[in-house]
Amino acid sequence: MTEFLKETKLQKEKRKRERLLKRGFKALPPPEEEGAEPEPDPEIEEEGEGFDPEADAVKVLQTIIKAEKPLVINGNWTTLPEGSIETGLDKLLTDAKRAPEIVIILKCKEKSTFDRCIDDQKIRRELENDVKKREEAIKLRKETERKTKLAELTEEIKIEEENEERNSADKVAAII
Repeated sequence: MTEFLKETKLQKEKRKRERLLKRGFKALPPPEEEGAEPEPDPEIEEEGEGFDPEADAVKVLQTIIKAEKPLVINGNWTTLPEGSIETGLDKLLTDAKRAPEIVIILKCKEKSTFDRCIDDQKIRRELENDVKKREEAIKLRKETERKTKLAELTEEIKIEEENEERNSADKVAAII
C-alpha cells in the first residue's frame, strides 16, 4: 500500500513537471496581497481532460508488482485510498494482469485472534497510568484553587480588621 501511494505520488509529480515544461516561461499572475503566496496555476496543478486515473493506477500497479515475482498481499488491503479511483483492488489487480494465481484464506476463531493480538495487561497498565495522571492533575488544580481562595480570604480578613480598627478609633475620637 505504501509503495502504491508513493509511486502514485511520484507519477503525479512527473506529469506536473511535464505540464510545467510544456507551458514554458509564462509568468504567473502577481499575488493579490503583499507577502502572500502566489496562487497555484491550475494549468499545471490539474490533470488534463484526457487523463484516466484508473489507467494510471493500472500502470502504477504494473510498475510496483513485477509479473515474474510471487505476490503476497495483506488481506486487510482491500480498498484504495479515498479520492484515488473508484474501482476496487480486485478489479485493479485483474486489469493490471497481476491477479493472484492462488488465494489462501486463513481462518480462526475470533476469541483466539483477540487473545493473540490484544495485550490486556498492557491496556490495564496504560489505563492505570492515565487515571493516576488525571488524579494528580485534579489534585494539583484543587490545591492551587485552595491556595488562591485562602489568599483572597486572608486579604479580606485583613481589610475588615483595618476597617474595624478605624471605626473604633473614630468612635473613641468622637467620644473624647
